[in-house]
Amino acid sequence: MNNHNKFDINQYFVRWHDGRLTPSEQRTLDAWLANADNRKTWTLLQNVWQVSASLPIPEGTPLDTQWKHLRNRLSVAETRARQTASTVSIFDRVARALPSARVALVGAMAALMMVFAYNYLAVGPQLQVVSVPYGQQLQLVLSDGSEIHLNAGSTFKYPEKFNSSVRLVNLDGEAYFKVRPGETPFTVETDRARTTVLGTEFNVRTWDSATEVYVVSGKVAVHSNNAVQASEVEILPGQLAVCQDGPVDVQPTEHPGALLSWRQGRLVFVNEPLKVVLGDIRRTFNLNIEADPAFLNLTITATFSNEPLEVIAQTLAATLGADLATKDDGFYLRKN
Repeated sequence: MNNHNKFDINQYFVRWHDGRLTPSEQRTLDAWLANADNRKTWTLLQNVWQVSASLPIPEGTPLDTQWKHLRNRLSVAETRARQTASTVSIFDRVARALPSARVALVGAMAALMMVFAYNYLAVGPQLQVVSVPYGQQLQLVLSDGSEIHLNAGSTFKYPEKFNSSVRLVNLDGEAYFKVRPGETPFTVETDRARTTVLGTEFNVRTWDSATEVYVVSGKVAVHSNNAVQASEVEILPGQLAVCQDGPVDVQPTEHPGALLSWRQGRLVFVNEPLKVVLGDIRRTFNLNIEADPAFLNLTITATFSNEPLEVIAQTLAATLGADLATKDDGFYLRKN
């Protein structure tokens, strides 16, 4: 359903923001948002609205004149970054549907987005891509002095040098961030969440069906990319934010040491489902252990560090009451 012609997304956005959607319109919007590409467009519109709220309203110039000048600037930018033309048209249509005071703000944000696109897509620095093999870890120091500790099986994308307006990186996997304080926000993008800070320490885990953010020091803003309504919360040290298919969920952390044990080459599990345990073992120790589906939702409490791989497999088998079979690429836990 990635088709803007089926209904006016811009009018829907304005009516949604003002709380004026009818039940029928809400169902139509929910159906449209079931498409992943549509959700990305919706998130982009939310971001523009949120950022525009913090921009000063220009004074002393008629709105029509402001808009004319803005469109001239956008036309120039559009010829330099054609990749983002569709995004600009969305901003344009949404801005014209908003109250006049917000038109200038959203328009200004559109211009900023075009500058960002030109800097990064047209002539900006190429992204560096680092993929960490199973059984290994990697530590990086970024151009701003921030330190990144990447877990096994993770992929991390970052610019060789940050520009003056944004510090944006992308993570698929797990990493511990020690962000150097700075005037510009530091943002970590994952498939399901956006985490923004100025300077702090936190862990981001984005395996399987969720993104988890755990704060060690400072304060972190976590935004869910998959929520129908705007969902952003601030979390403090000791708090854990979980993003799945809805709003950000802040959960208690009864065993914070288990969340960070991977940094010391250990794995600590406290009542974790076996399917989660096997995934972590596979990445951390490059050991493939499969199990009968009947075992996958059973919970495990255990600690593993430098034990021989066979000992890890034997421990799991004994805990589950399973038979351990050897395979060419690892082990299999089967029912008696």
